[in-house]
Amino acid sequence: MTADTTRFKRRVWLAQAVSGAVLLFGVVAVILYFDPSLLGVPPGQYPYYKGRFIWLGTGLLFVGLGIAWILVSRRRAKRALWVYRNVPAVPMLLTLEIDEDSDSTTYHALLRTARDEEYRWRAWVDPSFRARSLAGSDIPVEVFIDPALNTPAVISGTRIRRGSPR
Repeated sequence: MTADTTRFKRRVWLAQAVSGAVLLFGVVAVILYFDPSLLGVPPGQYPYYKGRFIWLGTGLLFVGLGIAWILVSRRRAKRALWVYRNVPAVPMLLTLEIDEDSDSTTYHALLRTARDEEYRWRAWVDPSFRARSLAGSDIPVEVFIDPALNTPAVISGTRIRRGSPR
């Protein structure tokens, strides 16, 4: 297991922990709907929870979302690791595009096989701390393409360290 897959697995674990917290909140909301005394709610506050459909609806929604996110994150992570281990990498050029608006900044990786070629894929990325300095330049990367979907599953490049020249 390489350092890249270890870091990837750590991020997947973190996403599943957050999904588990959403699931737990849903379970608490459902318990509040049926029997708030199980959670130590004072008897004077039972009417605010017991039998209120907002607690049942919120709880069931969060339970469903928590379960779905856990299953989807596990499935996507396994697929990405399978592609990384079993599919040969394709050398490509990545150009980082930054879309800024008043609410947020979005980063996209534009992928192509040669400098004079059209971009083949545009993928959302979560960049590192030096993303702005890399915008617009061609960065050599290895792309692992999912054979079932014909889309990039893993983009691997050399890490640029803080203070190192481009």
